[in-house]
Amino acid sequence: MSYPQSKRKYYADAYDRNLFDFTDYAVKNLPGLLSGTLMAFIGDPLNPGTLSAGSEINPTGASGSGVGGVRPSKKGLLKKISRPISKSVAKAFEGVDDYDEAMKIAQRGDHLKRDKTGKYIGAPFDETGNYRSVTSPQGLSSMRKEVDKQVEEGMFNYDWYDRARDVAETIAPGDPTMQKLFARGSASYSPQATPPMEMENFIRQHNARVISGEKIRPRTQSQADKMDEIYDTDPMTGQVYFRPDDLKLGEKTGPYADAKDPTISDDLLYKTANDIWHGRVFGYSGQGGSQFDRGFTPQEHGFLTGENLLASDRATKVLDTALPMTPRRMQASTWGAVRLRQLVDEARERVNRATQKQKEWDNDPRPATSKKDGGKGSRPSIPKMPDVDELVAKASAGFDQAMPRLKANETYEYITGESVGHLAGLNKLPESVRKEYSDRMQGAIGNRDPFYEGFQMYQDDVIPIQGEYMNSAGVLEKNPGFTARPLTGLVPSKLGGVNKKGEPLLGGPQMDPTSKEALDFTATVRSILNAQEAGGYHKFTPATSSMKGFEKTGGRIEADEATLSRINQNLTNEGLDVVNVGDAIQFGKFDGDLDGTEVQKIVKKVLKGEEGNFNYVPGRFESGYRPTMFSEEGAGTATKNLVSELEKPGLLNIGQRLDQGKLRSALLEQNKIDREFAKKYDLPIREDIMKLRQLIADRGFQNLPEEVRKIAYQGLPVLLPGGLALSAYESQD
Repeated sequence: MSYPQSKRKYYADAYDRNLFDFTDYAVKNLPGLLSGTLMAFIGDPLNPGTLSAGSEINPTGASGSGVGGVRPSKKGLLKKISRPISKSVAKAFEGVDDYDEAMKIAQRGDHLKRDKTGKYIGAPFDETGNYRSVTSPQGLSSMRKEVDKQVEEGMFNYDWYDRARDVAETIAPGDPTMQKLFARGSASYSPQATPPMEMENFIRQHNARVISGEKIRPRTQSQADKMDEIYDTDPMTGQVYFRPDDLKLGEKTGPYADAKDPTISDDLLYKTANDIWHGRVFGYSGQGGSQFDRGFTPQEHGFLTGENLLASDRATKVLDTALPMTPRRMQASTWGAVRLRQLVDEARERVNRATQKQKEWDNDPRPATSKKDGGKGSRPSIPKMPDVDELVAKASAGFDQAMPRLKANETYEYITGESVGHLAGLNKLPESVRKEYSDRMQGAIGNRDPFYEGFQMYQDDVIPIQGEYMNSAGVLEKNPGFTARPLTGLVPSKLGGVNKKGEPLLGGPQMDPTSKEALDFTATVRSILNAQEAGGYHKFTPATSSMKGFEKTGGRIEADEATLSRINQNLTNEGLDVVNVGDAIQFGKFDGDLDGTEVQKIVKKVLKGEEGNFNYVPGRFESGYRPTMFSEEGAGTATKNLVSELEKPGLLNIGQRLDQGKLRSALLEQNKIDREFAKKYDLPIREDIMKLRQLIADRGFQNLPEEVRKIAYQGLPVLLPGGLALSAYESQD
């Protein structure tokens, strides 16, 4: 994420000289930042009323008129392109679906109508004079120049909607219905919410609906009800099906959803999400001359639709972009510019406040002793100004940055547990053999996990990892592994007690209970079918301002492979559990016996002596450990464990839904692979495990409970305490 190369040096040089003057520099030096072509059109942006000789204001800003509505004077041209406007401003684009037709309407100026006072209907108007009022062609031109300036200033963010579309395609590839549901469902939660908030609320409600069938309310009841109306269950398949087109959205949320929807062709979209930020870009005001913080009127929506089209047309002509500068990309650019200015102002204010406090401390005659002892305490520090890349990254934050905080990691492998007895000795064969076996077993399933597909959860692709596991014999096994990455909902933790209003005290975000049920189920069933001693998963959630110190029970570190390996070993030596998730390591304690303050002390100690480059993020580490054997005296059957998971009352038709996917055929293929490797490398086969897979492939998960009761579990896997594996023929229960 960076500025266009042609502009980056100007911004970086200005920032390096003095970040406090960053935005001032952009304004004062705008003529130097803009291209020659742009300047030829708009003249001096610091003097909006100054026009080139022989030019006049064109109130339509039509194509060929130039930025800011300035065009060469041609007698009679305005008369030639003018025509009676039959529609009101609010309905100027009513019923128009074609992008080119909408552009023609905007270029004709159909959205430009003036009342008796000269004010453009739907345009910014502020009686107090605190904000912009568009009451003349000159005022219209001035507004356009300011918009164009912010479009160019925020070019680093012009692909915001494209990145949002990429997220939808990443978490639901090849499934247009799920992609559209994500775009529209998250948009329904967008009012008064940041992108992370809207995504979290949607995923939480979606997971509750598809995992357990539960109806919940993440925010308002109205939002939840509208979402619930588009979910139904098919009695034939047990699956939940969705009707995202039936979700009712508004004047802002509708275009916003369409802009994020990869199933809608880019060249069909001409309406943008006219939100608070966009209103401020154009100079709208709130009641009584306050900062704009309200919804738009129908007339304002109509005016903005036309002006957004014209602004995108002007930007396309003068800016060098890899993608066409459509209205949605234009709007994303202006949003980025406003957000960047805000972040710079906030950073400046923090430094100014700290500087003032430091001056007050310096002038305080009291001794630098404890305030309890009557002193003035220690000298206040001044925070470091963030660099430009950090600010740009924050200003352009979207769904792609929000998605990682929702991912859980269920790690697993195929090299069978040594104590289980199935393919015993496989873990001692050369690494190349173990890798071939693991890749082929995973290849039978593919890179979209069939368990989470069965739950109809959103997920990122399965990725390969290097797995490490201390088995029941106390031997560290290192084998190729994989990580499934479903998206989970988040809820605030409950700290106990109430506040002054009598409301429960809440802490930082943690995984929602319904998503945890799906992870518990999958880790258990997968580990049984893969002949593992146990299954497990973890979820790392980055810390927020609401997360208390004792809740920060883990962390995430990104670095190069060598640095990660070294930090991994050092954290392990200090007693923390470390998980390789492919692009980073995440760590904490699986048994949860250390609170956050203790964990962070260990991390600080380890990282203090680390010389490599790394990025560390503290947060909450949640985990689940799912053993496949019973620890009580006597035999316990893994198959009964599997059946009990399938019959859990909180999981909606899960056996029936798993049967709709590729898992049954994958189990047959995995049986073939096991027999092939057993023959080639002279390894023992557990026929009971093979029979269980075959039974599921033949009769399905849905019918498994009935089938195993018919045969009284005969010939199906039994696991005893200590990991001794027998077959049910030898069991006494």
